[in-house]
Amino acid sequence: MSSCNQFLSVVLFSVLLAFPGCKSSDRGQMSNSKKMSDEYIQIKAILDHAVLSENPMKRLSEALPKVRQFASVDSAWITGNGIFVKFSKGATISWIVNPEDIKP
Repeated sequence: MSSCNQFLSVVLFSVLLAFPGCKSSDRGQMSNSKKMSDEYIQIKAILDHAVLSENPMKRLSEALPKVRQFASVDSAWITGNGIFVKFSKGATISWIVNPEDIKP
């Protein structure tokens, strides 16, 4: 091995020792966070679309079972003129329909 290659190998090995990377538990948490984030984006798209529809309360009612199926959702419910989604290990987020947009 040439001295240049030896030097690069030593530098690379030193960097790997200095920055060993994530522990497997950290990678698992990052993976779970990524999954929750991805699911939130999907849920938001579903519910945003429902709220902006011609009949938002009907669309929210139709979306409710689908939202409840996401692994990151602890519970979801409709109260009054809004839908509420409680995320596991997270907050409760709501989408509220303007009362003027509610059709009887």
